[in-house]
Amino acid sequence: MNISGIVIGEGEYADRDDLVDIVIEDGVSEIGGSAFSGCSNLKSITLPDSVTTIGWHAFSGCKSLESVNFQGGVPEIGMFAFSECSSLKSIDIPFGVKEISFCAFIGCKSLERITIPSSVKAIGYGAFAGCGRIENITLPDRVAMIAEKAFFDCKRLKSINIPESVKVIGRSAFANCGDLESIEIPEGVAEIGEKTFLYCTSLKNINIPESVREIGANAFGGCESLESIIIPNGVARIGDLAFAHCKALRSTDIPESVTERGTDIFEDCTSL
Repeated sequence: MNISGIVIGEGEYADRDDLVDIVIEDGVSEIGGSAFSGCSNLKSITLPDSVTTIGWHAFSGCKSLESVNFQGGVPEIGMFAFSECSSLKSIDIPFGVKEISFCAFIGCKSLERITIPSSVKAIGYGAFAGCGRIENITLPDRVAMIAEKAFFDCKRLKSINIPESVKVIGRSAFANCGDLESIEIPEGVAEIGEKTFLYCTSLKNINIPESVREIGANAFGGCESLESIIIPNGVARIGDLAFAHCKALRSTDIPESVTERGTDIFEDCTSL
């Protein structure tokens, strides 16, 4: 089905079960909120380079969607735009996108491959949360922020590069990433937030840079494979239960720079 015009209105094609393959014709500039949400049989969609806005929930709940073909750059992908598209296996985000918005791909449980272009500067709240089949992610050098829960519950995620451009890693950003084995936090990050690596049960090694001043509550809680960690001089605050239930942790030192120390930092660290 070909769709033409300038604007596809809010909810215009929502919940239709007769849509399977859609080509949006050149000239359409905006896809409104929930425009195709709940189209349960929609399998593929082609978006022209004239599209500049994909609205909130535009394709959310399109459970049969397998292919999204961007023919050009889209500056904005709205919140929840492709959320719960449970058959989507791969996505090539086009150059021009600056931020992967709030929960844009949350719950895409079949998603295995993501290509993120160099134009992206921020990974939004919950952007890829619950994408349980992703194993590897490469972030471009311009990304400055990984927001709260950005990769929460990506259970098969084994590796991700965090470029030196990143200055902020939000709370629970990698929580429940049970297959994550190692990660390099770049110099310039000032805080490892609350629950950032909670229940990363395969995490064995992590380097905390000299720039870090705060390690939040439960930041590494339940990292039961973590054997050693060096807390750099300069850290001023360590939150409650920061390393709780790290059963393999054999050695660590708290530097003199720490002036605020939470309760039960090493609770149930049975190897210490």
